[in-house]
Amino acid sequence: MTPITPSRRPPFLRRSWMFVPGLDAAAQADGLASGADALVADLEEFTAAVDRPAARPRIAELFASCRAQGVVAAVRINKLEDDG
Repeated sequence: MTPITPSRRPPFLRRSWMFVPGLDAAAQADGLASGADALVADLEEFTAAVDRPAARPRIAELFASCRAQGVVAAVRINKLEDDG
């Protein structure tokens, strides 16, 4: 069994997943501060299609912050043929 550390819970204990808009830095900061086990940047419904190009580098910054805080980072995208 993987030991539990303050920075990251083992997969079977990662119970809270928070979805945040891909371009909204304030919502992302609030998500990081929430204590969620995983933070998911949403590039589907939470981010307008015209904002997605600007959101991608913002999400890269978010992932770096997640790693530094021991939070699992993920991104939700549309199907590849639909601007994923």
